[in-house]
Parts: sequence; C-alpha cells; structure tokens
Amino acid sequence: VMDGAWFCIVTMSTVGFGDKAPATGAGKALTLFWMLFGIINFGVFTGNITATVSFARAEANIRGPDTLGGLRVGVYKDTHFLRLDQTFAFEAVYCDNMRHCSDLLLEEREVVALLVPQADFHAYVTQEGLGEAACGSPLRVVGAPVFAELDWGS
Repeated sequence: VMDGAWFCIVTMSTVGFGDKAPATGAGKALTLFWMLFGIINFGVFTGNITATVSFARAEANIRGPDTLGGLRVGVYKDTHFLRLDQTFAFEAVYCDNMRHCSDLLLEEREVVALLVPQADFHAYVTQEGLGEAACGSPLRVVGAPVFAELDWGS
C-alpha cells in the first residue's frame, strides 16, 4: 500500500518514478513533503495570478453600472435607500462625501469604482483640479446617469 501511495504522489507531482528514489521511510516522507509542498505552492501561485488577471480585466471592462457586478464600489451613504448595490449586484462601500469616496478609490484602493451624483463628481474634479493634470486625470467617467436608466415605477 505504501509503495502504491508513493508511486501515485511521485506520478502526480510529475517528477517521475525514476531510477533514483529514497529507500528509507524517512527519506520517502521528506521527499513526499517536498513534492506536496511544490504542488501546493504552484497551485497557490497560479491561483493568485489568475485572480489578479481576472480582477484587472473586470476592472478595465467597467462601462457603466450594469458592469459593476461582483466588484467593490464606493457610494454615498446617504443613497443607501436606493439599494444600488442590489440593483447592480456590487458590494457597496459607503463614503461620507466626494473626498472620502475619492480617497477610497485613489489612495486606499479599497474600491474599483464610484457611483456618485454626477454634479458632486464634476464639482470635486473641478475643485481639486483633477482634470488639469499634465498626465491626464486618474479618473475615467463611464456610463449614462443611473437615475435616467432605472424604472422607478412611474
């Protein structure tokens, strides 16, 4: 049974059975540990890369509120009654004002997008001079006004 387990793990780790193999139980145990350690490390490493690429792709594909599903989005806490997070299936991170929302996005990187009133956003960008930066604005405005798209049961 132990030889069968040894053969399975060696084959699974793709090191091959080979001509040279540990003969003692302690040698096989140490070798098994290193093979499993390598498999786990490789799995975690590739999983992290996949998650990072997938998240970056989702972030780059934001075109409007309907593409925010599954992402962390900054919204004014005073708008919680609108239940925008439920309407658009994102995780809401509530902020007090435009400066707080901007800090969550640009400084703390806690959110990937903001869903805030258009007038407040434009006033903040003008006040802070974000649209006048030599390298361009760190913000990208996408989508039409949300309230125009929602059916309020009129």
